Amino acid sequence: MKRLKDIIMENKWRSAFFGLVLINLGIVLWLLALIFLPTDYTLVNVDRERTNTDAEFTIISTKDNLEQLTNEYLNEMSSETIFNYSISLEEYVELRGNVRAFDQVIPITVKLEPVVQENGDLILEQQDISLGKLPLPSNKVLEFVEKNYELPEWVRVNPDEENIYVALTQMETESNFQLAADRFNLNSDQIAFKIAVPKDSFQLAQQVVANNDMEFNIDSQ
Repeated sequence: MKRLKDIIMENKWRSAFFGLVLINLGIVLWLLALIFLPTDYTLVNVDRERTNTDAEFTIISTKDNLEQLTNEYLNEMSSETIFNYSISLEEYVELRGNVRAFDQVIPITVKLEPVVQENGDLILEQQDISLGKLPLPSNKVLEFVEKNYELPEWVRVNPDEENIYVALTQMETESNFQLAADRFNLNSDQIAFKIAVPKDSFQLAQQVVANNDMEFNIDSQ
């Protein structure tokens, strides 16, 4: 039988590991926040390309605006849990948090490199995961997430490749909008997403743009 001390130590490590799992789930929630949360300070440029079926919008942001928006969202999310998160957009996307383990508050850091795919999907490549000063194997953390958590079909965790594949183009939205990543270059501070709006929803989209004081440019073809 396990000694009481061993059981206590195992439970504490489990708590710390669970915090890492929540960090990875937070990554997915963070990505959704970038796309869906409204903001008055995000720079938005809208271009329309008329086709028989839809109109296309390009939403552009800067690292500072995106970082501020995301941290506001994470603060709201953290208020409902015992974990605190923050995002820093520098050379990599750095997601930082704290978990309590061994009667101490231990910092957790996850470094990710977003890579836009030709089809508009996004891969989040994990560069580093650390608990305090202790580096942890990314593939083991991702393997636990893959086996124990039900994620949307368009989010695929790849432990062997140490990345998270976010199939934005396969997301289903209530308004039938189609999403795609256009640019996510942190070094040059260029971040953009494309949204294809069905033709019958275009008038509604125009109204949304007007209500949010977005710049709306229409180019006739």
